[in-house]
Amino acid sequence: MSGSGKKPPTRRALLLWSAAAGIAAIALVLNWSSLRWHARTLWRGLPRAHQTPQQKLLLYFPYLKISEEVAESYVTDYGLRVHAVGRLTELDDDFFSRFLMSTDFFQNGGDESRDLQYVAIYGPSITPCYNPLAQLE
Repeated sequence: MSGSGKKPPTRRALLLWSAAAGIAAIALVLNWSSLRWHARTLWRGLPRAHQTPQQKLLLYFPYLKISEEVAESYVTDYGLRVHAVGRLTELDDDFFSRFLMSTDFFQNGGDESRDLQYVAIYGPSITPCYNPLAQLE
């Protein structure tokens, strides 16, 4: 009686485990740049993770008069019609420029002293008839 009753691994099991480890290593090498990009994006977003997208929007445009309701409406529409945003989302230039196009900022000559009003989410395929840069007068 040897006591343990455990068999040593067979050569076949050892080869299978080695092949699985090799495949995992190859997959890691092939996806390394993608994994690094996701990790870097997450790392950059962590310091601002305590801020909601609405707060990030208000901080991006400190010189404009933007109410909480306007920011909330825009972020909700942007999330539904463009792509979802959250606390860890790295907001790009499209998010901020589309915000200005979605308000009456340009319709009022870019006046920074007046309160902005949300009109509709801007996007040629989303709201085809809405053009905030049109001079209709």
